[in-house]
Amino acid sequence: MNRLMYFGQCLVLAAFSFGCGQRIHFQELPLGLSHDTALISHTAVRENVVGVIKPVTLLFFGYTRCPDFCPMTLHKLQAAVGEDEKLKENLRLIFISVDPKHANPAELKNYLSAFPYARGYVPGEDELRAVEKAFGAFSKQERATISHSLYLYLLNSKGRVIHLIRSDAAVADLRKVMRQALETRPGA
Repeated sequence: MNRLMYFGQCLVLAAFSFGCGQRIHFQELPLGLSHDTALISHTAVRENVVGVIKPVTLLFFGYTRCPDFCPMTLHKLQAAVGEDEKLKENLRLIFISVDPKHANPAELKNYLSAFPYARGYVPGEDELRAVEKAFGAFSKQERATISHSLYLYLLNSKGRVIHLIRSDAAVADLRKVMRQALETRPGA
């Protein structure tokens, strides 16, 4: 590999990495909630999902019986928030169940009880497909588990996606995204 080619690849990698103290560029993507998306919440009430958005709002598709990625992602988020009181009061996690056949509001409320900033939703099958389509997400039953999208979607005040965070992102990277979103309040 020639030196110029190597340098070009390094520049591309640097542009998309979190390192070196670089600011994250938030940009509204053509994905997200419509202003009238209403789903059954973990409190058993149908509510407008955009109405619960806070300055830092992350959306995650998951399910309560998930053996690995869902609990891992929730606990990674908890670690990223840590003792940051300002972040705690300005954070909202929207957790949308991808298991409409088994999920119910009471189970979801119990599952999310350790995460005071979380708001869970139990859509019907058609509602789930519509919301997944709006986010470019997916879920599929596979024997005893459900394969599903593994991103945390950072939303602006209109419910539009402005940044994607992989579920395997480091805790420090997740914290950096949330802190910068809180400081800049993109798309407000």
